[in-house]
This record gives sequence, structure tokens and C-alpha cells, in this order.
Amino acid sequence: MNRDLNEASILQSQSETTTDIYFKNTYTIVSTVAYLLGVPEKIFQNEFGSPRPEVYERLEKEKSARIIRNLCMLRTAIERNFGYINEKMTFEYKGLMSMPELIPIDAITQLEQDHIHIVKTHSKLVHYIIDINRLIMDRINNCKDFFPMWLNWQYLREIFIMPNGLTEEGTKVAANLYYMNKNFYPYRMYMNWPPTDQGNILYNDKKIRNFII
Repeated sequence: MNRDLNEASILQSQSETTTDIYFKNTYTIVSTVAYLLGVPEKIFQNEFGSPRPEVYERLEKEKSARIIRNLCMLRTAIERNFGYINEKMTFEYKGLMSMPELIPIDAITQLEQDHIHIVKTHSKLVHYIIDINRLIMDRINNCKDFFPMWLNWQYLREIFIMPNGLTEEGTKVAANLYYMNKNFYPYRMYMNWPPTDQGNILYNDKKIRNFII
């Protein structure tokens, strides 16, 4: 009996090791998450690391993925410079489209082409964040099929959802957390996760797999 248990334990250990090795050397999941979060295209061009350029090219052709990516890019850009952008809008009456040094204009343009209208007249900056959060919440489930079925989708989708993000108070809390811990966010892209020094969770599939299941 003990011998059987020991052999079973050894086989299980070997199986786990094989699984770990496999996910340590694959980048499909992290590449998909990176694309949706809006990680810059140049990061995908590093042939010796992750994320992978072929995943970027494939998802760029998918409208549902492209919409989430552009929304997340825009949200991060606003969060990075919220105070400065808000000041320009409040005192200089500037709109998002007039600040290309701070706002990814291409993201807004692509969203318009995909029939998602972001720019509004006389809208407060915080309301842009709330509108973006609402659009992400409404559309993130359209990206479920880009991931393996065995992944915990309900947990994974939360990465893209700002907590209490449909209220001004919730956006303020999220903005403060992000601003104080930017270096702990993968590629400094906003995502909903506890910002601690855990390394880059988008390094490989093993890293993010351990985080979401």
C-alpha cells in the first residue's frame, strides 16, 4: 500500500513538473491579456520574450478584441496623467483630441471606426473614465473565446474591471492606487490587481496561470 502511494506521489510530482515546464515556455495567455490591456505594440516585437507578435497580429483583426484594447489604452493614458489632463480641460478648455502627447489619438480614431463614440462635448474627465469602464464591463465577455476553456474566466475578466468604477469615488480610489504603485503594474498598464512586487505576471503563461486559478 505504501509503495503504491509513493509511486502515485512520484507520478503526480512528475506530472506537475511537466505542466509547469510547459506553461513556463508558452506565451499565448499572457500575450492575449497584454494585447487586451493595451500593452504597446513595440513590446510584442521582442523576439526573445513575451508577449508574442503573432498573437498581436491575430487579435488586431478581431473587432471585439480591438475595442477592449483601445478602451484599456485610453483608460491607462488618462490615469497616468489625470491631474494634468484635467487641468488642461478645466482651465484651457482642451479636449482629449487636442492632447496627442498624452492621449493615444489612434485609439480614439479606431474606436470611432468600430462605432464606439468616446469624445463628448463638455464632459468631465472623470466621466470619461466612468464611460470607458462601463463599455469595458459591457464588452469584455466578447473576448472570452480568445482564452482556453479551462481558465477561470470569471476571475480573469476581473483584471479588466475597475472596482466600483461606475462611480466617481471608485475611480478616485483606483487612480490613487495606480498612481502610487505604477511600477508594480505590468508595463505600467492599468489593471485590477493588488499592486505588489510579484514581478511581471505577463512574463509567461505559468506566471499568470498561478495568479488566475
